[in-house]
Amino acid sequence: MTSQGEQTDPYGMSPAARPSVGGYFPPSGPLPLPAQQPVVPFLAGLVAQQIHAIEQTYPAWFIVRLVDEHGIPAGWTATRHADLTAAQRATGLVPFLASDDAEGLIAALAVQDEIAHQARYSPGPKDAA
Repeated sequence: MTSQGEQTDPYGMSPAARPSVGGYFPPSGPLPLPAQQPVVPFLAGLVAQQIHAIEQTYPAWFIVRLVDEHGIPAGWTATRHADLTAAQRATGLVPFLASDDAEGLIAALAVQDEIAHQARYSPGPKDAA
């Protein structure tokens, strides 16, 4: 109960209770958003494992998972460790691949692996051409 002359606030608290309660009124204005992490740590670990597995399968390539400025996945790239000669390029080998997803990149790497096999080109990881 409140004494005569005192009014309760919209939440039923007396004016005398305000200092002891603190923070029971809703905040005014929008709440600040939490800072965004570029990649959820768990997913970052999975992506690192996926990159490692692809590089183990295709050791002649350096694999990168691209992200945009907000940390949102934006594709995959693969770059050969060794430079290609003009003759090797003429067989269909390429120094760089890009794909929207890992499956597409792996498919393109498999094609390059088959072309390299047929052309008898096998530089191994990080060897000079």
